[in-house]
Amino acid sequence: FFVLLVQNDYFDRKEDALAGRKKGTSRGEMLWVTFLYVNVLSAVFMAAPFLALQLFSILLLGLIYHHPSIRLKSRFCFSYMVEGGWAALAFTLGASTVNGLVEGAEIASLVTWFFWGGALLSMPKDWKDFEADRAVGIWTIYVTVCTLTKRSFRSVHVAVSVAIAVGLSGFASIGLL
Repeated sequence: FFVLLVQNDYFDRKEDALAGRKKGTSRGEMLWVTFLYVNVLSAVFMAAPFLALQLFSILLLGLIYHHPSIRLKSRFCFSYMVEGGWAALAFTLGASTVNGLVEGAEIASLVTWFFWGGALLSMPKDWKDFEADRAVGIWTIYVTVCTLTKRSFRSVHVAVSVAIAVGLSGFASIGLL
């Protein structure tokens, strides 16, 4: 996930400049970190192909999330689905052996919980970039709801917070918290 942070820093240069953050990752730094990750992936693939596939999926989701030609980050709801995918992949990495996922009937429901939980928990990170996201057309939950419904920023933030509390209660009810 360090590689994703570096890619995010590089591909968010325009938004960061609008928010007053001038220093960021260079193209060379981003490419170098990605190159190192791909080398690690090739070594992991030799010992554990299933784990390498999961790690590659994280990188691929990062590419379609960040890259300007696709940039799911700027498409309403798709950004949260990618972030939920990362959470589900992080869970499956922890629930994996060298040969595949641990066995058990509940694994599919747990992956689903982590997917939707990751999507939901990723929403509040967008509150701090509201103005910059709106200026460059990144349709976060805050930008979209405030723009389309004329609701206040605060009311959207409260709704997101309540949704997270309800979601965490769901996690607690099935024993994940």
